[in-house]
Amino acid sequence: MDKVCLIGGLRSYIGLTGGVYRHVPAELLGAAVLKAVTEKYNVVPQQIICGNGVGAGGNIARLAALEAGLPERITAVSVDVQCGSGLEAVAMAAAKIEAGEAEGIIAGGFESYPAAARLQHQPPRL
Repeated sequence: MDKVCLIGGLRSYIGLTGGVYRHVPAELLGAAVLKAVTEKYNVVPQQIICGNGVGAGGNIARLAALEAGLPERITAVSVDVQCGSGLEAVAMAAAKIEAGEAEGIIAGGFESYPAAARLQHQPPRL
């Protein structure tokens, strides 16, 4: 059995609530990192797995991949487990590679916390 290897990583600036990225959607920040990863490591992955905990729903990993200019044939899936989504995405990628389902996957997590909608839980009135 071959071992699963992490070949490197990159990240974007960490934004603050009300900061300079407050109007930048998460998929644009994710796209910039995806593009930089593919260029720096000269890779074309078979799949993108990205965690996103406060997004507005939908497949934000796919939006980021397309925005990054990656080929449409590359599949992308989003993981939403709130805190820990990025780590879960990496674990899923490692499991898929270990199982022989893929040879190369870009995995991680991204948010645009300054641009995230703020949700509040309202308990039902009894």
